Amino acid sequence: MPDLSSGALGIKPHNAPWYQPGWGNDLKDYWPRFEAKWRTRMGGDAMGPGLPEEAFAVGKAIIDNFAWIQDELSSKPHTFNHGDVKPPNMFMMPGDLPAFIDWQYTAVGKGCQDIVFFLIEGYDVDECRRLEPIVMAHYHASLVQNGIIDYSLDDLKRDWKLACMHFPMYVAFWFGTTPDDKLVDPGFPRRFVPRAFDAVLRNCAADVLPTNLKIDVPTTSDAPGATPTEEFDVFAPVPADLSGCQKALVETRAALMEIRRQRDELKAAIKSIASIAMSTANQTPGSPNGVSLS
Repeated sequence: MPDLSSGALGIKPHNAPWYQPGWGNDLKDYWPRFEAKWRTRMGGDAMGPGLPEEAFAVGKAIIDNFAWIQDELSSKPHTFNHGDVKPPNMFMMPGDLPAFIDWQYTAVGKGCQDIVFFLIEGYDVDECRRLEPIVMAHYHASLVQNGIIDYSLDDLKRDWKLACMHFPMYVAFWFGTTPDDKLVDPGFPRRFVPRAFDAVLRNCAADVLPTNLKIDVPTTSDAPGATPTEEFDVFAPVPADLSGCQKALVETRAALMEIRRQRDELKAAIKSIASIAMSTANQTPGSPNGVSLS
């Protein structure tokens, strides 16, 4: 079997010519339009949340160091990346066999890159914050269980930060500058861009950049378990072993199923009430079209 980084399998690292300098040049082109557009949305509006001031300093630093980020993600230890793992690209086949589509961003990189993008794409900020330490611990425990013993949790945390600044940021700048009338889902940037920047900021990802950019991230009072006087630590606490991670994931899945059940019951109740109200209105005598004016 050829070495993964040799390119013999047709899979290139993130700093190969297909990605570098092309993606970095794209980001430099996006940045002026992105900053101008999203500064007008800093306070948020009916369409979605905005971005905090520190997001713009971090965004510019990521663009200035994007080639370095690509180099770091391409360095060993590395593995195969799908590149665009998200719910719309995932399917379950018979026998609970997962299947993936949309393979144009395959690359040699860090294993956590696909996980990071999946979380940002698939969950809102609060749920992503809650799941992130659980998934991270489970992923590292799985690596250890499968014989990967020379990749510490600290190594994973550093790669996680790099991953937050790579494809999620590329997508954020790309779709964050695309006019609404050119988008299939105009609401997508309003959901995704704040999620992507929240991941970068809460993980203090910019701390690993060679420019040594330090951003004082304001305390997030609405983070799960946080108060206005304490800082939310995304890396603690986490289950100590694989069985603990599995238990937490099972509990999370059960909680989500219960939320969906309650949602469906509420929708059914609202539909029933609306039907009864309409029926009653249609039976009201002496009113235009059966609707009472009293």
